[in-house]
Amino acid sequence: MSRGLGDVYKRQILGIVILLLLIPMDSRATIEHLGSPASSSQLASPSAGYAGASFPCERPGWFPEEFGLKDHTVFQHDGLYYLASIYLSEAGNEQQFAYASSPDFCQWTDLGGILRTRRPGGWDEYRIWAPFVYEEDGTYYLYDTGVTGVTGASEPEPLAQSIMLATTTDPSDPDSWTEIGVVFQPNHEVMIWGGFHTWSDCRDATVIPVGNLYYLYYTGLDYDPELRKSVGIVGLASSTSPSGPWLDQGAIVRLPGAMPESPTVAVHQGVYYLFYNHAGANVLGGMVRHGPTPAGPWTQASHFRPGWAHEVWADQDGRPHTSYLTDYSVTIQRLTWDSFYDPPQPFIGETIYRIFAPLVAR
Repeated sequence: MSRGLGDVYKRQILGIVILLLLIPMDSRATIEHLGSPASSSQLASPSAGYAGASFPCERPGWFPEEFGLKDHTVFQHDGLYYLASIYLSEAGNEQQFAYASSPDFCQWTDLGGILRTRRPGGWDEYRIWAPFVYEEDGTYYLYDTGVTGVTGASEPEPLAQSIMLATTTDPSDPDSWTEIGVVFQPNHEVMIWGGFHTWSDCRDATVIPVGNLYYLYYTGLDYDPELRKSVGIVGLASSTSPSGPWLDQGAIVRLPGAMPESPTVAVHQGVYYLFYNHAGANVLGGMVRHGPTPAGPWTQASHFRPGWAHEVWADQDGRPHTSYLTDYSVTIQRLTWDSFYDPPQPFIGETIYRIFAPLVAR
């Protein structure tokens, strides 16, 4: 055998080995519950244009040209998927939520804004942030962050943040959302929260049901007496009703030197996964931890890429998805649970190849 022909065979064998290593892992794990409004039990109605196996476009998500998107939520009603998001624009910036529907995550119908009224003296007089929708028994609960502002200033600044609630039984009608008002303000002992006229962190609510209780996750700021400085937290509150009242249980994650934002929670095979990102560190992408209960204790954080402000939810067939921000638009992709790890680890994408998985997980 000539040396050249031997090299050819070697390359062919190497190619076969690489091909075997690139066989896709099983990414069709069943979701028991996802900490998002679009859990499998809530998405029983068939979708008109999305079969769940693949997307009908190369770039699924909502990419409006006239305005930007930020923290958002995805949910389903009557065969359509809905997306509500912080509204970014020179006119009416963060004064309402952008709102659209889609049958397939690719073709979106802009339904105009929702919750458009800002009332002087109200806890949401200045801006509204971070919508999250949870559905139960035909009622849709929209939690958002109401923000007060400096009155009389030429350039108002955001101040106090509170978790607020609006509800509807027909989200296809943008005007059907009824504002309930403030449902949560933190009050645990070391929480830094000064009230209406003081900068006070309490934002980015997400809600999941567990047994007979509901858990509300939020982000805020605590004072650490040992460090003698403030630390960013993910906090937890509980209630027997999705409308509250909520009992503040305090911090479940503490981040000295950083501020967490956009928490969301998924439950897979009995394990709780907490996703969030660091404020001001979006280039690092999101982070994820896991733990045995809704309150942890949590493992050390690992990166969850790409994007930031991730939401985790299921489609009509219970297939896990994630939506996240890229350049102030919302991208939607399949979420893969890789059972090669114990417990399974989440990855963005319909298929993960094990040869690359350790690199992605770093």
